[in-house]
Amino acid sequence: FPLQALILCLVLCTSCSVSSLKTKQFQLEELLISVDSFPPGWFFGSSGSGIDNARSIDSVGIGFYSDLYPETLACSQNVYRFRNEISAKKDYADEFEYRSRADTFISTDWMFISSVADESYFSCYSASNISFPVCTWFARYERIVVEFRCWLQQNRMAIKDMENIVIEIDEKAARLIIE
Repeated sequence: FPLQALILCLVLCTSCSVSSLKTKQFQLEELLISVDSFPPGWFFGSSGSGIDNARSIDSVGIGFYSDLYPETLACSQNVYRFRNEISAKKDYADEFEYRSRADTFISTDWMFISSVADESYFSCYSASNISFPVCTWFARYERIVVEFRCWLQQNRMAIKDMENIVIEIDEKAARLIIE
């Protein structure tokens, strides 16, 4: 009887862990873009943990600056891996609630809609201290949340440039995350 119970427990535990981890295993760094994804005038700034590394069990982030504003990481990408999909959904909902209150507009020029993300959102705001919009795209892929934020600097980053970078991120996510 104890051996049968042990075998039953192993079978149940194994099936639980497999079903709760639909996402393929990979290094989060594989989801990051590089400076090659940017139009001319952009440079690599820094990389490391996501900007809010206490937010999830695993995170990575990367920042870029333009020759017009070399003192500021004007574009950044952060990737967060959560323990399970429920935690990722809650994080996405919290970010959505914040962005939908804080950001002031959604550009009508933005055309991209992910066909692989479970949820995604794009919005922009105008800060009083800079003369161009700051836009954010974020998406949830199962238990992964990806954010890309960028200053739309004249002659350096147009909405279409940002959209092309997001398409690249989404294509990487499709290859790495979705089975």
